[in-house]
Amino acid sequence: MSDKSKLIKIYTASDFLCILFRTHLEENGIEAYVKSQSESARLAGFGMLGMSEVFVLENKLEKASALLIDFEARQADES
Repeated sequence: MSDKSKLIKIYTASDFLCILFRTHLEENGIEAYVKSQSESARLAGFGMLGMSEVFVLENKLEKASALLIDFEARQADES
C-alpha cells in the first residue's frame, strides 16, 4: 500500500459474512482487509462474539461497491 492509499470501510457484518465478502472481493482482484471486533475483544480478555469490518483501498472502492451489491443479493437469495 502506498503512502497515498487510504483504506475505506465498505462493509460491517458478522465475522463469517465478512470473511465470505473478503473472499468474493479477492476472487475479483480486489485486496481487502478484515478487522475483527470479536478477535480484538478476545485478545483484550473479553469473550464476546461480534462484528467485523471489511476495508478496501480507496481507489478500488467503486468496483468493491458493485461487488458488495452482488454479494448482498446472493446472500438474500440464499436466505
